[in-house]
Amino acid sequence: ADGKRLLAHELTHVVQQNGEEVQPENKK
Repeated sequence: ADGKRLLAHELTHVVQQNGEEVQPENKK
């Protein structure tokens, strides 16, 4: 389960970084 958690964490980070460029409105 640790592996899945780490993957989710990395994915979230990447999604957040990408979201910043795609949706700057998300960053308030």
